[in-house]
Amino acid sequence: MFWLRPELLLATELLRTPAENSSMGLKHGIIVVAQGREVRRTLGTWFERAGYEVSLASTFGQAKELLGTHPDLVVCELKLGEYNGLHVAAHAQNLGIPAIVIGPRDISLERDAELLDAVYLTEVRK
Repeated sequence: MFWLRPELLLATELLRTPAENSSMGLKHGIIVVAQGREVRRTLGTWFERAGYEVSLASTFGQAKELLGTHPDLVVCELKLGEYNGLHVAAHAQNLGIPAIVIGPRDISLERDAELLDAVYLTEVRK
């Protein structure tokens, strides 16, 4: 089972809550990028239940394509096969889209994410 630390809740405060937008007819879009089906499904369901419009991707290529829809936030796993979540974060940053990268505790990766203005969250697996 995949679990996240509470920092994800704080990181998503980059967005106004869906309830704040309901009067304007707006819904925030989030792209969830993860190789693992369980992680994708868990995060996607969690954000949908919170009222966000969610698009799912399992590869860097799919994520890159979905970035063209100009979502409000990208949440991705670090490990994506040939590319990684920092590559996704770099593309998102170039488009002005905030990114959250989820990966193992690693000071170098955390520093790299910070240089991209991305939030790096440490994953917890049980």
